[in-house]
Amino acid sequence: LVEFDSNIEQIRGHLNQAVANKEIGNTTLAMAHTLHPIEEIYSSIDVQIDARDPNLNQSLSSSLNQLSNMVDNSTVEEFRTKALDINGLLNDTLDKVIPAEEMNDSLFNLMVVGNLLSVADNEYSSFDPP
Repeated sequence: LVEFDSNIEQIRGHLNQAVANKEIGNTTLAMAHTLHPIEEIYSSIDVQIDARDPNLNQSLSSSLNQLSNMVDNSTVEEFRTKALDINGLLNDTLDKVIPAEEMNDSLFNLMVVGNLLSVADNEYSSFDPP
């Protein structure tokens, strides 16, 4: 469940960065941040979501794909609204998959943060700024 929650938070982070890049007109990075969850993260959580709520799984998957299709042909406000809708679906997903007592447990949340820090370290440890 720690890894599941970490994956949801990674998706959320990519959505935030997609919106930030759309706001400044960088559609290349906005597209990259919408595709990363679809291509690299979703496959590791869809089975768990589908087991709890197949309709939610379909809605979330479809919404993530819709967002990536909106990068080039939507206003910033439309894009932001769709991203907010997806954040709501992510909240629903956490509620369906992770018991409330886990979500409210400090140790569980510390393990999620630790997992996210490990992922960030792996992703950016070889990053060489220009």
